[in-house]
Amino acid sequence: MSRSPSMRHHLTLMGPHLIFLLGLGLISLVILENLPGVDILPFTNWKALGGGGLVLALLAFLLTYSPLQRTWISLWHVPAEEVHAYHHSAAFRILDSLCLGLAYLGCWGAFLALKKTYGWSDSPRAFYDTYSYVAVAEKPLTSSAFWIADRSFTLPLFYKMLGVNTANYGDAGIMARVALVQRWFSVVAWSILASVVAMALRNRWVRLVGFGLILCFSLSLEVSLWDFLLLSESLSLSLLALTLAGWLGLLLLLESLQRPPHGATAGLTLVIAVLMGLYSFTRDTNLYFLLIGAAALAALTMLKRVTLHLRWPLIGLTLFILALFAFQNFTLIHGNRWQIHIYDNLKVRIIPNPSARAFFVNAGLPLTPRFLEIQSLSQRDYQKAMFTEPALQSVRDWVEQKGRATYLAYLLSRPLPTLIEPLQQAFHLLNGDNREYRRPLDALPQRLLLIDRILYPRQMTVLLIFIGLSLASLVGYWTGKNLRALGWVVSVLLVSLYPLMLITWHGNPLEIERHATQIGVQLRLMGWLTLLVWGDWVASQRRKWCPFVLKAHPPTHTP
Repeated sequence: MSRSPSMRHHLTLMGPHLIFLLGLGLISLVILENLPGVDILPFTNWKALGGGGLVLALLAFLLTYSPLQRTWISLWHVPAEEVHAYHHSAAFRILDSLCLGLAYLGCWGAFLALKKTYGWSDSPRAFYDTYSYVAVAEKPLTSSAFWIADRSFTLPLFYKMLGVNTANYGDAGIMARVALVQRWFSVVAWSILASVVAMALRNRWVRLVGFGLILCFSLSLEVSLWDFLLLSESLSLSLLALTLAGWLGLLLLLESLQRPPHGATAGLTLVIAVLMGLYSFTRDTNLYFLLIGAAALAALTMLKRVTLHLRWPLIGLTLFILALFAFQNFTLIHGNRWQIHIYDNLKVRIIPNPSARAFFVNAGLPLTPRFLEIQSLSQRDYQKAMFTEPALQSVRDWVEQKGRATYLAYLLSRPLPTLIEPLQQAFHLLNGDNREYRRPLDALPQRLLLIDRILYPRQMTVLLIFIGLSLASLVGYWTGKNLRALGWVVSVLLVSLYPLMLITWHGNPLEIERHATQIGVQLRLMGWLTLLVWGDWVASQRRKWCPFVLKAHPPTHTP
């Protein structure tokens, strides 16, 4: 019979978990110390304390889940049967679950602390475009003028819920309220996405890394700076995160259960449909991302990658996106949201270009003296003149009747430049820097800038590596036997990149980097998700590659 472990052996076996808890405790103190207005440490060297906590936590992890475990046990001469008994004991399961749970909590606490520091660096700010959204928000919900207007309805609906109107939208208190709600909505959205991504991974420690990675990625400037601005980007990115989480959660549900409860499946499908509708009507270009998602859902169904009785949610979402496409285009046309894009392209790209100008003149564009005169005005004054001046009525009539068709014919008449220009402008479309929109109160903390440099890389080499690895994941997902839901999400993010670049570049020539915000965000998000997919696969092969790991005490948890 095996003897009971001695106290020394017991402490040796519990030691790595206790060391991990100590390291996590030190990291928690540092997180609390860095919350604005908190001062609990009697010294200022919190970096050394946090570094010590990270070292202890990493050491404990290696002593528990790596080949160093054998060295640790051999050093204290613990018999193999005692090790095996401990790994099957309640004490091990409790400590293991406690450490893992506290690690998740610590990641989320650090995320909240860092997110809060933005509030001490940025001030809310309204823009010229804000007024047009607020004006729509003042219209009653029962009026078609709210739902079919010159602005998509999601942001006006958000402003209506917060009591924002044309009289108070510039008030500091109102702007602060909007910024606060946008920031917390971002926290919730990205926390949900991080949780669902963690559930999509198999290895428990890769899950933890994935959870923390997604949260930290959402702290990058191109995601978080919009929370303080009264524009559509903050809501759009948060709804993108929730839409991805919904898609991924539904696929996980269909993967994990042969016959999932109909109520759960129907409820999740309905929630996803609502999220997609809100996301699509935040920015009109978002609709084209959903169309790529619809194509991927249809491919998933047609290629029989799910059993027959599980296909109806995928078919339902595909049909909903197609209906959404029809309705949104109806609102785009009848809400008169498209004319301004033609006006801007005429000023910036058509009139200054002799060949483009001749193409439009041949199509009937009236080059009236006043129209030529206003080309020298500022963009805002030009737009105001185009919408209001009686002398430009003939130009407006032509744009209304032939503008869209002529612009599309112009792009199709020069297919190679049309297709290549977005790639030539890839640096601006993928690497936009939108810090100019901030209203800074103070310099951003160095730790936030460090997170941004690491998790939002701008080197084209790194971005090309992300694309290459994602392409390998796409091929592996659609041709391999090991079908994981996260691979489907990576496929959608990758395939939609170029269409969004094409639409954004040719859609409106102004503020290209702001309009391309999602493209840059989704490229980096795709890259990190791909690394998690590959890291999860490598972790699953660990026992094949590391035969020297102790076999006498296999852990009882399921990765």
